[in-house]
Amino acid sequence: MVAPAKSPSPFLDLPPEIREQVYGGLFLDSSSVDVQMLQTSQQIYLEAQPFLYKRPVAFASQFDLYDWVRGSHAQNLKHVQCIRFKLVDVISREGLPRESIQQYHRDSPSPIILSYEDDLARFKATLEEVPNLKSLTLYKNRTGDSEHLREFHRECFAAIARQYPALRALTFYVDHIELDFLSSFRSLQSLRFTGFSFSSPKVLLKELQKLTSLDEIELFGPPPALAFQQRQGYTGRRATQSMTAEVMRGLCPLRSFTVCEIRDSLSRTDEVFVTKTVLTALAHVHGKSLRALRISTDFLPSSDSRGALTALLSSAPSLHELELGWPGLDGKVLDALPASLRRLQINVSTSALRPGDLADRLLARRNRLPALADVVVRLDWRDAASKDLAAAADTAVKRFTDAGIKATRGRWYPIILDNLD
Repeated sequence: MVAPAKSPSPFLDLPPEIREQVYGGLFLDSSSVDVQMLQTSQQIYLEAQPFLYKRPVAFASQFDLYDWVRGSHAQNLKHVQCIRFKLVDVISREGLPRESIQQYHRDSPSPIILSYEDDLARFKATLEEVPNLKSLTLYKNRTGDSEHLREFHRECFAAIARQYPALRALTFYVDHIELDFLSSFRSLQSLRFTGFSFSSPKVLLKELQKLTSLDEIELFGPPPALAFQQRQGYTGRRATQSMTAEVMRGLCPLRSFTVCEIRDSLSRTDEVFVTKTVLTALAHVHGKSLRALRISTDFLPSSDSRGALTALLSSAPSLHELELGWPGLDGKVLDALPASLRRLQINVSTSALRPGDLADRLLARRNRLPALADVVVRLDWRDAASKDLAAAADTAVKRFTDAGIKATRGRWYPIILDNLD
């Protein structure tokens, strides 16, 4: 009798469903890829490939995306679920280093793209090669605008809406477009954008009300170009604030709401999203459904806005996660934390809420916050070099840890809108 052949690796003797769980843990739940395991055997490499392609992939431009798709096997592209890339102006190539442009023209296996029409054709063809996308992020350059570029962006989003009606998460930082394509994503659960566009609040609300699965909205704005559009003598079409308190009141209850509001130093606008009216609308319609709330600004919100936030926290009985960060953040907001809170991220500084004060306030309220299990003490980026602040934060972390609360030290800073990281 011939003995059965041994597997090249004991791992292959495990049932396929167990191996798939291992691949998922190694390649989907980890920030790095275990290259050594992929080199163990050809069978392991082939079995793991689908999980590699399920990992989020990011590209510096749509041209890099085109080449990557062109060089990938069609069967593997069916497993791609998450893509992020920057929309670069095909005419100016602004946003790409000159050496990258020269390298692209010299080495790209694709035909040279010299017009918006050529770029749009490649864009549509590339989308068709990645049929099962669930999450898409599109960044744009901060500078560069023309009627032709706007039309190109409009056509790009129309193509995305046609190709991916089952998309679940959409992020885009393009504000000079109409938003009449949003209702095409009937399965959309998460929407992240600047809150500004060529669409009125009425049009946006009509689109969003058709998205019955939408439960997460993140606003990162206002757009950097807003100050430029507000200057005297500007004759182009201006983006308007589409996401308003009225829109918030008309939406189905949300589970997660995020605002990162960065005020342009040249802009004449006041608070846009972190306002009394928006936060009050959020409390009245979404307070009971909210599980996560994140607010970050590079300015001190008005006293009315801070009061509305306190009222919102008091009306959110199921809030599990809270992130707060702005210059001059004091400890008064801690008095309104709901008993349901499990995780808190909050910034400390040398001038307002100090690490020791944070620990004193939270630990004194320990009985009122029975679910709190995780605290992140974030140093204000302007004070990050302060050794005294860092030492005080470490002491606060130890106090939380000794009290049975997981605690870590981090850093707080406003988010850069065009960052691919």
